[in-house]
Amino acid sequence: MTFTAMALFSLLLEAFVCFALPVGLMIFWRSKSGSGWKPVLVGAAMFFLFAMVLEQILHTFVLVLDTPVKAFVTQHAVAYMLYGSFAAGIFEETGRLLGFLLMKKDAHPRTAVAYGLGHGGMEMMLLVGVSAVSNVVLGVLVGKLGIEGVFPGYSAEQLAAVTESVQAIFGVGIGDVLLALLERCSALIVQVSLSVLVFAALHQRGKWYYSPVAIVLHAVLDMPVALYQFGVLTNLVLLEGLILVLALVYAALAYRVYRGIGRAYSGV
Repeated sequence: MTFTAMALFSLLLEAFVCFALPVGLMIFWRSKSGSGWKPVLVGAAMFFLFAMVLEQILHTFVLVLDTPVKAFVTQHAVAYMLYGSFAAGIFEETGRLLGFLLMKKDAHPRTAVAYGLGHGGMEMMLLVGVSAVSNVVLGVLVGKLGIEGVFPGYSAEQLAAVTESVQAIFGVGIGDVLLALLERCSALIVQVSLSVLVFAALHQRGKWYYSPVAIVLHAVLDMPVALYQFGVLTNLVLLEGLILVLALVYAALAYRVYRGIGRAYSGV
């Protein structure tokens, strides 16, 4: 098994975009708005802590350990959808709120966008960019050494499972990558939009409810994803189209909120 030129190009394109796009947007926003790197770094750190560490600990207890809770959640689509979507919403939006509390002395609407780019950029890099790089490395090694050479000591059953995964990597096409990038760009838009809402909840008088609204909006976005993972939704193109529509709706709402809070700050 070896990479086709298209599969290798597709994965390299995916890795490049997932690292270059968020970094480029961070640099652009910093030069345009004058925001520093602090909100970007705080956003990236909060995503890693709350989504990649704390949320995963909860998933271990709910989805991994053999308990009645796991049996119920993994056997009922509605329960799986509600758990997965609200777990993501609560953890990430709590992290977002904490991040803005840590930067309360540096409060400015432009930091909301910078935070969102850090949060969403880290998500894009870790969830897709790193995976694409790992797939390229694995595919090259398998092409040179063979499955047995890369995974010595594996049983026949284990090698069969690994072979299936590697064949999927070798079968990646440009269409698969473009759909994945569309999803990540939509997610980045959402992360910036929700950052604006949570910032407004903390810094705009009487708008505290934007914080729970952000949790609900986050959960709503993740609901069709959870249904796709469960097997209820099967059309990936339809799923990505729905996510894009929701991302644009959230962006329109966030833009109105941003312009509203911007009147209280000079230079916005």
